[in-house]
Amino acid sequence: MKKILALVMTLVLMCGMLMSCDNARALLEKADAALKKEPYAITTKMDFKCDNAELNQIFSLMNIEIPAIIDGENVTMDIGMDMMGYSVNAKAIVADMVLYYDIDVLGQGIKMKAAMNEDQYQEFMGANDTHMAVKSEDFDKLTVETKDGKKHISCEEITEDGLEVLNDLVEESLDNANGEATVSDVTYVIILNNGKYESMNMTCVYSVTVAGETYNVTLNLSTEFS
Repeated sequence: MKKILALVMTLVLMCGMLMSCDNARALLEKADAALKKEPYAITTKMDFKCDNAELNQIFSLMNIEIPAIIDGENVTMDIGMDMMGYSVNAKAIVADMVLYYDIDVLGQGIKMKAAMNEDQYQEFMGANDTHMAVKSEDFDKLTVETKDGKKHISCEEITEDGLEVLNDLVEESLDNANGEATVSDVTYVIILNNGKYESMNMTCVYSVTVAGETYNVTLNLSTEFS
C-alpha cells in the first residue's frame, strides 16, 4: 500500500509540474503576441564581473546597455560603450527597410544610409538582437508564481543547446587567450504584468580557464520592457 501511495504522489507531482510548465508557456505565448500589436521600448543590459583584474578588464569591454524602440519591422536603437578607454556612441534606425547609422567615435561623426533586402534585414536583426541570449524555450522546466499581481516565471534545467549559447558568449571574448568557459549555474526569471513582459533577468556563473588557471566570472543580463 505504501508503495502504491508513493507512486500516486509521484504521478501527482509530475502532473503538477507539467501543468505549471504548460501554463507558463501559454502565458509567454500571449506575451509574445502582445509585442506584435503595438510599439514597445526595451532596454538590454549586459554586465560582466571577474575575480581576476586582467580578465575583468577584458570582459568589461562587453559591458553594454542598449535602449531600443521596436515598431513592427521598424527599429531604433542606441548603442554606447567604452572601448580601450574611448567612448563610442552609435544610433541605428531601420525604417521601411532602410538602415541609417549615426556613429560618434572620439568626437568624429559618421553617417551612413543603406537600403536592405529581406535577407539583409534578417541578418542585421539577428546580429543586433536586443533580447536575451537564451529564451524560455531553452529550458525544460518552467514554474509560475504570482507576486503582487504579477506572474514570475522561473526557468530551470537549461538544455544543452542553451548551455552552448551561453558558453560561446563568453568564449568569443577569449579567442586571443585560448580560454575556455563553462556555465556552472544559471538563474533566469521572467516577470509578466497584465499579460505583458515587464522584465527578464538572468545571472550566470562561469568557470573560465586561461593558461591553466581557473577564475570565476559572473554575467548579469537583463531586459526591461515598456
